[in-house]
Amino acid sequence: MTLEQRVQLALEKARRQFPPEPKVVGMEHELIIDSTGDDAVKVLVKIDEATPEDRWMPEWLEPMAKAIRESLRGDDIDLWPYVHFLTLTEEKEAKAEVEEAERKERMRDAAQG
Repeated sequence: MTLEQRVQLALEKARRQFPPEPKVVGMEHELIIDSTGDDAVKVLVKIDEATPEDRWMPEWLEPMAKAIRESLRGDDIDLWPYVHFLTLTEEKEAKAEVEEAERKERMRDAAQG
């Protein structure tokens, strides 16, 4: 089994331990190398748009982050988990910002090139 598959299974196991609130509508991950050069996993936990503001407090989100960390550790996956919580709208906005920055960089490179 590949590391990618092991991480996927560990995250699925963690998700089954999530509390019912705030409602998770999706989760994805990416294997990365962090700024210190260590292998890590970036986990995006997508929260329902209708989640009340008070459910975004650490006491509501930390149990999910803890379940992710413990599941990875329990499956002997030696990656530091960077866990991020966002809505689908926030994810789309972030992707649009990255795409715009990449577009500007390509234009700048073409002008210099």
